[in-house]
Order: sequence, then structure tokens, then C-alpha cells
Amino acid sequence: MSNRILISQIGSYLFYLVVAFLIYACATPTKTKTVKTNINVSITSHLGDNQTFRKGDSLYYFLSLDQKAYVLLIYETAEKQIIQIFPNKFVQKKTFDAVNFYRIPDKSMPLSFEVSEPFGRESIWVFAADVPFPHTPGKETENGLKVLAVQNMLSLKKRLENISIQENTSFGWDRATIITVE
Repeated sequence: MSNRILISQIGSYLFYLVVAFLIYACATPTKTKTVKTNINVSITSHLGDNQTFRKGDSLYYFLSLDQKAYVLLIYETAEKQIIQIFPNKFVQKKTFDAVNFYRIPDKSMPLSFEVSEPFGRESIWVFAADVPFPHTPGKETENGLKVLAVQNMLSLKKRLENISIQENTSFGWDRATIITVE
């Protein structure tokens, strides 16, 4: 057998081996994990963070998102009561678009914020995700807000972060703090 025939046969075998490998590689599903991005979300009072407000002052916040998202807005009182501002009985808005700033509450929302007792350090927390948030048990008040049945704000934050990790969802959060006085 000549070298030319032998090289030709080896070349044919190599060709078929490469083709078989490519067919196998293309037919075998690969496990890929889609990595979700963080949602950049921010919230601040109309006077900025860590500002002092007096009894009777009107208060509103500015919310900003870098992408369309479901939003959960939570208020933590000076006495550490955890109140879900929205979604609520009157404001059922499902998602917010990416815009420079949303005013909370805006003129279309049937609620307003006025500084009253108890006074002290208070926070408003905003959570944003690309999927709806799970229901959190609580007691609805007559103004449509809900007092949440959670141990504390950090446990709620951790719960939402863990759900986001487990379900591989885009997620973000922010907090604005104010001081209220008489």
C-alpha cells in the first residue's frame, strides 16, 4: 500500500471523526445559567436624605429606576413598625418604567404623608424586581396601607434578597432615612 493511499484513508477517518464530534457536540444540550442584573433603584425625600422634618410638615419622596420593574415601597416608623405603602388597596400599580423620578405620593395617589407622632429616625425602603413580589402577610388599615407581620425590616430585606437569588431574578433596593421631631 502506498503512502498516498494510507494518508488518504487516515484523512478520511479524521474527517469522519471530526464530523461525528461536531454532530455530538451540537446535539448535546449545554447547561447555561442566565445571569440577571441588579436593578439600580434610588429613593430620597424631597429635601434629601437624613433631613429633619417637624410635626405637620408635608413629605414626599422621589423614586428612580434604571429599568422597568415591580416596586414594593415599605415605611419603617420610629417605633420600628413596618408598613407597606404600595402596592396597596388604592394604588395597584404593577410596574414602574425607567424614568428620572417618580414623585411618591403623586397627585393621582389617594394618600399623603404628614409628619406626626411617634417622632425619631424613620426610613422608607424601596425594593425593585423584574417579577412580582411575593405576598407578605399583614393587617390592612382603613387608609389602604398594610402593617406587615414581619420580625423587623432587615429580616424582610433578607427574605426578598434570598427569593431573588433562588429564583434568579433581577433585584435592587434602596433606603432613605429622615428624622422627625415635634
